Amino acid sequence: MKTTSHLTLGFAFFATVSLNAQITPGAGLQVPPRINTAAVSYIADRPDRITLYGEQFGSTAGRVEIGLTGGMVGLTTISWTDRTIVATWVGGGTLPGTYLVRVLTTTGATATLDVAIGAQGPKGEPGAPGLKGESGLLAIAGKSCPAGAFLTGFTANGDLVCSSSTSTPLCQAVGARNIPMVDSTTVNSLHNWPGGTMFFYFGPGCEVTVSIPSGNISNLSGDSWGIAGKGNFSSCTITAQVPKCGSVGATARVLSNGRPYCSSSAASIFDKDSYASAILSCTP
Repeated sequence: MKTTSHLTLGFAFFATVSLNAQITPGAGLQVPPRINTAAVSYIADRPDRITLYGEQFGSTAGRVEIGLTGGMVGLTTISWTDRTIVATWVGGGTLPGTYLVRVLTTTGATATLDVAIGAQGPKGEPGAPGLKGESGLLAIAGKSCPAGAFLTGFTANGDLVCSSSTSTPLCQAVGARNIPMVDSTTVNSLHNWPGGTMFFYFGPGCEVTVSIPSGNISNLSGDSWGIAGKGNFSSCTITAQVPKCGSVGATARVLSNGRPYCSSSAASIFDKDSYASAILSCTP
């Protein structure tokens, strides 16, 4: 089995902070997370794991996502420290290209980085230098929103933009959306569904978290696909599809509780991986 690794360098981050108090220089300012570099490892030319190097990730695991067709999709976290995160692909890989990877910490802060995955073209010629930008420093010391109002942004001059109310985002209907297939993992020479979650972003306040089946793929009493979070949607449903069973001679079906089932979970050299899929629908 051939394993290779590609390293992508870049610097990018985005943090969201909500304040409703006077801002004083040096008074407990929280440093946002930042992703400095990302390394993607491959098995048989298919992306397998991504390692993110940075800072301020926190000691408690949050969530790692990648931008695919249809929205942001959660990756399964293998390890998490304040400076390094290792996650694995739950959808069996992606086509070569550049993808947005996002880290969400338990404090609600986010960091993003564009990561090149797969074969890349030759490096292009350097572009012309851009014009010098204006200073990004905002003179906000001593400013605050009125009582009962919330900070929602800043003007071009650095003044606070305040709002007296918070509105709930309206979500658009999501109809019959195929979610990425989940590849089985091998444990003690038997195929297992990986478990974990996928995260789909359909707009502000319209985030859906899907739980993935786990355990032996031949288990008749295991868990199934589920909705772990639906944001501001009134309801979301997920419908399991008949899995693709890779074990020799295995038959496939969906159990009454929605669990994808294969009659054999053998993982010998003659067997292939198994795949589970589902369809997601949400109502505003």
